[in-house]
Amino acid sequence: MADLSSAISHLLKAKRISGNSQSYKKDNPVESQKVFAYLNGGARPSGVSSEMGMGLVEVEDVRRTPPPLPPNVSLSAPTGTVT
Repeated sequence: MADLSSAISHLLKAKRISGNSQSYKKDNPVESQKVFAYLNGGARPSGVSSEMGMGLVEVEDVRRTPPPLPPNVSLSAPTGTVT
């Protein structure tokens, strides 16, 4: 799993943000299809090697990572109460 700063770094290196002549989907259709499926709730793709793909996957990893529990919350308590 990645952090947001790593994801942004990959996206900035990609240099292919918008426009028909600079299209991630057009340049790498197989990888982009897997990455877009992940962005839409699918399984995490393997074999992603482009900067754009890695950046998008890492952004989605961060989005899907649940926030940490506050230090005063215990999920192991039988009643689920805050301790």
